[in-house]
Amino acid sequence: MSTPVHLNVRDLMHAHVYTVPPSMPLDELEEEFLAKKVSGFPVVEEGQLVGVVSRSDVVRQLALERSLAELTSDFYWDQAGFHEEPAQSMRQVADRVGQRIEDLRVEDLMSRHLIVALADDSLETAAQKLLEHHIHRMPVVDAGRLVGMISTLDYVRLFSERRVQVSR
Repeated sequence: MSTPVHLNVRDLMHAHVYTVPPSMPLDELEEEFLAKKVSGFPVVEEGQLVGVVSRSDVVRQLALERSLAELTSDFYWDQAGFHEEPAQSMRQVADRVGQRIEDLRVEDLMSRHLIVALADDSLETAAQKLLEHHIHRMPVVDAGRLVGMISTLDYVRLFSERRVQVSR
């Protein structure tokens, strides 16, 4: 019988972490998702973890912006006074959404409610947090500073590399 292996978050996390600032515009964030081939980033300002942002947050915000655009109307002024011009086409809706989205930043859609793992947490503790909060990645902190990320794919890698085995 083999001795159980006790791994902690530090043993599984990725120590090299791409981060984004809260002031980053959405178009740059989209470029970062593609360039770094990730689906989420920790948001760091002046060395402090202030939030997390994911592609899901962007999709959610775009859906909200579209709903807002459909509900709003353009007003214009002429000699007779103010007039309302409701959006008549998806193109008009897209134009209205686009105008607002140009001003949105990471801080406008990031999650400020931070679920984090400690570097010395057990893998079981971190897995429970991921499961309980229905998240796929989690920042890892040590003494309050960001030191890594752990994700559900890291657990898959752990088993695929046969670093742990499920007892039968």
